Amino acid sequence: MTGRVRGVIGVAAGLVAAAAIVFGLLQAGSPGAARDRRLDERRIDDLRGLARAVDLHWTRNGQLPPSVSGLPTATDEPLATTDPVSGREYDYLVLEERKFELCAEFATAQTATGDRAFWSHPEGRHCFGIDVEMVAREPVVPVAPRATAPPTGR
Repeated sequence: MTGRVRGVIGVAAGLVAAAAIVFGLLQAGSPGAARDRRLDERRIDDLRGLARAVDLHWTRNGQLPPSVSGLPTATDEPLATTDPVSGREYDYLVLEERKFELCAEFATAQTATGDRAFWSHPEGRHCFGIDVEMVAREPVVPVAPRATAPPTGR
């Protein structure tokens, strides 16, 4: 094989590899766009957790809390009340006796389906109006106690 043929094959292979990379980036988006989508998913998860904590407070106390700071959760896991990028607290506003609003700043627009359709949002600041009676309650699955083997005395 001549050097010229090898050179042409090398250039062609390089072009195919570059095209594959460009195609992959177009399909998945840039790394920055993927990061923005992940951060927006985290914001939605945070807001869902806040909505559940407000619901828990409502169930226990018969009223909406004045703020989301310090609310307990059903699992005693820490409650995320701040944006993962800016560090600003998510906005919470009591609208009526049973209605409240949770707001966040989103980097991307997302249209969700299924049980997450409610959490669809545009890019930028968006508020979700929530009736505490409509908060999706997570199913509680009882965990059977683990059987432990008696000590063998060895």
